[in-house]
Amino acid sequence: MNNTVQMNNYRWYYSLNSWDYYYIPVDTNKVTRPTWLSYTMTGDYVTAIPYAWGGFDTDVTHSTNTSWLDYGDAMSKDRFAGNINTSTGGYQSGTAGVDCSGYVGRAWTLTAYKRNDKQIVDSFGVEIAKTSIGPGDAADWYGHHILILGDWYDPASSGIMTKEANVTPPESGKVDYRTWDYFTANGYKFYKYKNLL
Repeated sequence: MNNTVQMNNYRWYYSLNSWDYYYIPVDTNKVTRPTWLSYTMTGDYVTAIPYAWGGFDTDVTHSTNTSWLDYGDAMSKDRFAGNINTSTGGYQSGTAGVDCSGYVGRAWTLTAYKRNDKQIVDSFGVEIAKTSIGPGDAADWYGHHILILGDWYDPASSGIMTKEANVTPPESGKVDYRTWDYFTANGYKFYKYKNLL
């Protein structure tokens, strides 16, 4: 789970150019800035890698067909920070950040190239029962959302801490809390990383 801590605590410089739609040639019909990244934050350091639909820019990885090495390098080259528009069919050129499957891929050290949730669980996951889950396992709503499980957060074990990247504010890699009702209602299945078995 150290990889999730590194992504959630990643500090980067937020330049005015990385905020400005007009400085970076992105399609404003397909790119939407994460709401937590405001103009007033420019010129300062920010913590957490923002959500970017289809993105795989983390502390050690980069999105497909980009000219940067990782998220920090993308920001040093004034790329657009994040993209929460999930209706575009995938990654938008010129944006930098990480989506849910990119986040889980980095958490499980699958850094060679970007995979979607189906590729991650089909190739690297072993399905497990809810009673067998533990920190570092993944929960997947097949084709919709994938996240990393953390520790139980209440004595009754009705919910669990998660580590994930999603489009609910703040749209970034973060710690969240989910109830079992959420997992049940959305048909999540649970997976252990097979290289840890």
